[in-house]
Amino acid sequence: MRASYGLVPLSVFAIAVAWPASAEELTHRQALAVAKAAAAKDCPTATPCTFEARREGNRWYVFVLFTKRNSPGDTPQSYPGGHEIIVIDDTGNVVDTMPGE
Repeated sequence: MRASYGLVPLSVFAIAVAWPASAEELTHRQALAVAKAAAAKDCPTATPCTFEARREGNRWYVFVLFTKRNSPGDTPQSYPGGHEIIVIDDTGNVVDTMPGE
C-alpha cells in the first residue's frame, strides 16, 4: 500500500507538467503562426504575404499585407486594400478578421 502512495505524486506531477496553463499568454511567435495558418489560402508562394503582430490588452492584432504580380516575371507588389487584420485571443483563437478596403 505504501508503494502506491509513492506513485501518486509522481503521476500527478507528470500530468501537471504536460498540461498547458490556460492563463498563459500567447507569444509573438505563436500569434504569427496562428495568423499564417488563418491566411494560408490567401498567401501562396508566388505572392507571399508579410505579417506584423502587436499586442493590445489580452489580444494580438496581426497585420497581413497581401501581394500580387502583374505578370509571372514581375516581383510581388502590395496593392491598395490588399491587407487584413487578424485578431487573436490568448487561447490562440481567431476572434475577428478585418479585411482591407
